[in-house]
Amino acid sequence: MRRCIIYIVAAVALLSLASCEKLVFELLVERPLTNLDDKIDERQQKRNVHPFELYITTSEPELSECRFYGDRQDSKTSMDPTPNDWFEFSYEPDGSFSFVLDCRWASLDENIRSNTSIYLHPTEGVPFELNKCYYFGDYMGAVGDGYILEDSYMELYMFDMQRENPYTPIIYTSTSGWIKFTHYESYSGSALLMDNAQIIDAEFYFETVDAESGEVIMRAENCKLENCWGEIR
Repeated sequence: MRRCIIYIVAAVALLSLASCEKLVFELLVERPLTNLDDKIDERQQKRNVHPFELYITTSEPELSECRFYGDRQDSKTSMDPTPNDWFEFSYEPDGSFSFVLDCRWASLDENIRSNTSIYLHPTEGVPFELNKCYYFGDYMGAVGDGYILEDSYMELYMFDMQRENPYTPIIYTSTSGWIKFTHYESYSGSALLMDNAQIIDAEFYFETVDAESGEVIMRAENCKLENCWGEIR
């Protein structure tokens, strides 16, 4: 009987020790590694995924509220320290700002792609603020929720591989539109990887009205960019 009790006590002790070892392993090894993997995944997503989305209606090609999407931006390198599709943001001495974003690609399918550029030029007395609408062009309507920008516009280049000249774009220059910046942060990243950047999220809308007919020949709505990388000049 005594020997049986000793065996039982020994078994319980071994199980307790095993449980302790498992707990120690989890606390000191598994959780830190999991957290590290999560941080690596988050960092890679921050560096590599840059959603850009538009719902486009055009007269040529004939489209109606078609979703265009892209999530790539060029990487900064020692040979290319300022990638073409990064935004450039700058403050003026009077407190106004400029914002330029060139050549952001998005695709409908393997045949039809779009290239969007945004040009917001400084307007005296108009500061940069989050969650404020910035209107431009022949905008008609109340602007109590934001500001009006002068000499600002957006451009849309459409490429249709099924056209006779597929690499000649159909160009639409906005006649009116707006943009709202919803998030801004600095990403320190890694100097070695050259992935430090300023990051902006925004929502926007723009359209083109034909000067002769007065008809809307292009409309880009429900547009947004997220984790968009760039630099302050």
